[in-house]
Amino acid sequence: MAKQQYLERYMLIIKKVRKGLCTLKEIEDYLDEHSELTETDLRISKRTFQRDCNEIRSISGVDIQYDFSRKGYYIDEEGANQTNIRMMEAFDLFNVLKMSEQLSGIIHFEERKPQGTQHFIEILKAIKEKNEIQICYQKFWQDHVSERTLQPYALKEAKGRWYLLAVDCYDSRLKTYGLDRIENISISKKTFKPDIQIDIKEKFRYSFGILSGEGSNPEIIELSFSPEQGKYIKTYPLHWSQEVMLVNEEEIRIKIHMYITYDFIMELLSFGSTLKVIAPVQLQEKLKENYLKALDRY
Repeated sequence: MAKQQYLERYMLIIKKVRKGLCTLKEIEDYLDEHSELTETDLRISKRTFQRDCNEIRSISGVDIQYDFSRKGYYIDEEGANQTNIRMMEAFDLFNVLKMSEQLSGIIHFEERKPQGTQHFIEILKAIKEKNEIQICYQKFWQDHVSERTLQPYALKEAKGRWYLLAVDCYDSRLKTYGLDRIENISISKKTFKPDIQIDIKEKFRYSFGILSGEGSNPEIIELSFSPEQGKYIKTYPLHWSQEVMLVNEEEIRIKIHMYITYDFIMELLSFGSTLKVIAPVQLQEKLKENYLKALDRY
């Protein structure tokens, strides 16, 4: 069996067990169904399943356990992390892409520009080994391509785009670079010593998107949504700090603690009449100003 099929089987086992307690027979049936759908042989024996569980634990850190009292396999979801969750999402998308030609007319992908993920491996290697990199970069508002020498620190996702967080060797400032705007990249043999004062996670702790809000303080923000829009916000929070304050027939009100940045304001404007800002007043005024400017264009 090809390595790809082993990995595919591991992911399917995780996906099945994550849905809830299940027996080995149910797992076997699930793999049989997927084998027919994808025309690959993913069937297993009990011995093979035990070996797979060990490999899954070693590769992904996901521990599939057996509950003797309920006679079934399960995964302790408290041990799940964001990496494992995203890995499963990527695997699902991989399978859909693989079957897309067979399912033409059923699956419709959004047409968009590549996200620059072809640079992932090179950038990750440079971050891990602390090598400087040279990139050819073009900003949205510039017609020309510029060359930059950078000290790469991290990769961050925001609104479906990926960004490189790196110190620009020209002025020693930490900046963000959209991967989809990097035209070329090369890894230098020159290494650098990371600045221990730079804490990427803390820098964006109270941020929305890719703007860090440096130079300001995070605010306590109260937002009131229509009941319909509020249900969406409850299941897909705007920020990790989100708390639901009130739910009734007229509104769903939430509270979040974050910086008021341009990209956050743009996100709020996208909700239109389904949103009312309760606090702070300065955020109310910013939205009013933007709505008035929009009206002036008509």
